[in-house]
Order: sequence, then structure tokens, then C-alpha cells
Amino acid sequence: MPPHAVEILRDCIDGRKSAPVINEKIREALVLICDEAHKSDAMPEQVIIAVKEMCTSLPEYQHIRGARERGAFLSSLVTVAIEEYYRG
Repeated sequence: MPPHAVEILRDCIDGRKSAPVINEKIREALVLICDEAHKSDAMPEQVIIAVKEMCTSLPEYQHIRGARERGAFLSSLVTVAIEEYYRG
């Protein structure tokens, strides 16, 4: 996991107001993650697992109110990660 990508995600999660919105900065972080995955020949399933584990381990993620909101955000993150993995 590229450290810069993790920092971007942390900042974006911490700064989000409401609703599971994926902004361009989050997409930028996922592009970095997927680029690294391609370099290391990681399978898409590995990327999804890594993104989920990384995200749920962040304190900022735990501050998203409600399990439903956290789940929706994580689902959106995974969707964009898959898009970016196959785009690369």
C-alpha cells in the first residue's frame, strides 16, 4: 500500500461531511494503489481485500457515523478500486 495513497484516503475520509461520496482525491489514492498492485502482479481480489482491511483499520473510518454509512462508503471505495484496477 503506497503511504501517499493511505494519507490521501485518511484526509478524504476525515474531511467528508456526509453520504458515501467518492471524490477525485480518493480516486487518485485508489489509482496509486492499483498502479502498485499491477507492478507487483497482485490479483484484483488481493487489491479488494487490501483496500478493505486498510480502510477499516483507519481511525478516520471508524468516525463515519453508523454502520450503514461506513458500509456504503466501503462499498463505493471497492467499486472505484475495481474500476481503476481494470482501467490500468
